Amino acid sequence: MVMGLKNRNDIKTEFKWRVSDVFETDAVWESEFKHVKLEIPLLSNHSGTLNQSSDCLLTFIKNMHSVEESLGRIYLYAHLKNDEDKAESLY
Repeated sequence: MVMGLKNRNDIKTEFKWRVSDVFETDAVWESEFKHVKLEIPLLSNHSGTLNQSSDCLLTFIKNMHSVEESLGRIYLYAHLKNDEDKAESLY
């Protein structure tokens, strides 16, 4: 017996990803996306300063890791939203 694909609304909640653990809403995701888009160019402000002191290097590393973490969450959310319902073309 061949079964068709279930509509996402027909799947029990406990079997769905909790994408809201990454970002509560699309609006929060969009806000973080805009924020990180502004932060990326600021990393170049550290150019030529990394060898001035350990504090300069540490500040850059912390800023870089913050941007990387945000980018990872942004990507994860969009990827999961895209995969959770292929009938939805928004993502």
